[in-house]
Amino acid sequence: MRKWRSRFVADRVEGLVDRPRAGAPRKITDEQVEALVARTL
Repeated sequence: MRKWRSRFVADRVEGLVDRPRAGAPRKITDEQVEALVARTL
């Protein structure tokens, strides 16, 4: 919780945007996620 607070103090709302994470890049696109959710519902 400390990280997001310090980012907020430094950058205000813009500091709360998701940052890139370590690890392998995603193999599924946002469009594929959206299509899957639409089919599921």
